[in-house]
Amino acid sequence: MDAVLGVSLTPSTVGLVLVEGSEADGATVDHEALDIRGLVPARTDDVCADVVKAVRRAERVAAERGLRLTTIGVTWSSGAATEATVLLKKFDDAGFVDVVPVRLPHATDALARRVAGIVGFGTTGVCVLEPDVVQAMTVSGDSPVQTTVSRGIETVAGLTTWLSEMFDVADPRPDALVVVGSAVDMDSVLPKLEQALAVPVFTPAEPGLPLARGAALAS
Repeated sequence: MDAVLGVSLTPSTVGLVLVEGSEADGATVDHEALDIRGLVPARTDDVCADVVKAVRRAERVAAERGLRLTTIGVTWSSGAATEATVLLKKFDDAGFVDVVPVRLPHATDALARRVAGIVGFGTTGVCVLEPDVVQAMTVSGDSPVQTTVSRGIETVAGLTTWLSEMFDVADPRPDALVVVGSAVDMDSVLPKLEQALAVPVFTPAEPGLPLARGAALAS
């Protein structure tokens, strides 16, 4: 069986997710997060070398499970463009040939559609929480994914207010919300969102590293 590796870069985290299936539509096999907060430009090369090592490890994990790593999808937020350029060159120097750069909107679009398809509502809101960015999307059938605003939000109250405003202007209004990400304690956030938005609020069993999963899906 084939497998796909998704890699995401933000100013604070490098995420890696190894997923079964040639279209990254299977189970998560392995994942890893590298904390790069406080990274200085002089260390970018070293961090990217560490990412290459992590990809080699994921490749070995795939082989041990009888999986063939076919594609590596790489996405990045706007604040990590320099690191992404260095990393892509590192992959090329290391001999990886099936590396696919994925624009961040494509990664979040693919993630939102995947999540919405799993929960099965007619219109679904998807909120992606990362340490440096929050994105809210609305998925309704085959219509284009509507991405509202992306910005850093530091408190649960701020997140609740922002999502409430999004729900108020969305047409059609989402029937449910799915929250994914690694930036907050989901157990404390989800009940507050459910009460404020008056819709079911879910989080997947594996909510962390969503951008990496989106990169795998989009690649």
